Amino acid sequence: TDQTRHVFIGKVAIMDGTDPRYCWDENKSSDEDSMALLIAQLATGQTAKAEGRDSKVTFYVGTGLPIKHYFQHKQAYEQNIKGDFTVIFRSGPWEGVKCTLKIIRCQVYPQVWGIFWNETHDQLGNLINEQYRHGYTLVVDPGFGTTDYALFIDGVMKDAYCDSSELGIASAMKQISENLAEKGVNLDEKELDHYFMEQDGVYIFNGEAIDLKTLREVALKSLGKKLYDDLKIKLQPVWDKIQVSLVGGGGGKALFNYLNLDNKQLVVDPQFGNASGFRKAAQGALLKSVRSHG
Repeated sequence: TDQTRHVFIGKVAIMDGTDPRYCWDENKSSDEDSMALLIAQLATGQTAKAEGRDSKVTFYVGTGLPIKHYFQHKQAYEQNIKGDFTVIFRSGPWEGVKCTLKIIRCQVYPQVWGIFWNETHDQLGNLINEQYRHGYTLVVDPGFGTTDYALFIDGVMKDAYCDSSELGIASAMKQISENLAEKGVNLDEKELDHYFMEQDGVYIFNGEAIDLKTLREVALKSLGKKLYDDLKIKLQPVWDKIQVSLVGGGGGKALFNYLNLDNKQLVVDPQFGNASGFRKAAQGALLKSVRSHG
């Protein structure tokens, strides 16, 4: 569109910016800030690969949506996340370096499905972990705002037992926020998330250090029980048939010990389980397309 914008992205932007923005939109493909974030990330990865030199590259993007929003926004993502873009780094070690990128296609998958695909396929698309492809396998993907879950029967995701629970890590953060408010400390969920990620869960208030980790443990234990009860109700017809529960996602590692699921297993590198699955699926689709055209 020939539009040019200057965008500051990353931790320094959040700390020093006068108007920090976070990408919480359900349809990120229609949000300029979210698209700028995606394009900057792609350009950063490519420029690192090009060892800090100007470069041009073509991308086939594989990404995902929560099950709750998958059918609603899938088409918009696939239409909007493509085009020609140029990123110029304005400061830092790559100052003045230009990355020209072309996104030729965007393939969208359900988020929890990505975890299952990553656990059952290797980089070449070959089947691994055959035990997950037989019988009843539940995949639970706790995120910040919601928790996606899906039941796979003999390797096939069953729509009747796939959905998004409104319980997520934000629910635990909200509980912590309410407990702190009773003591005169006002921190919302996003601010708490920052202190856990950047300050090791320590908040200084009136010169005293407040250890937020103790409050987080109580809140996660409560969230784990609520989520277990919610899943048991929603999956009641098949609950006793579930043979293994795979837990992944950004909140999966934090919540794993507090989910009282039978035969539960934390997937490898849970935070990037979906992303790795999307990459493998998109890579396989691209290879299949290339082979079909000789």
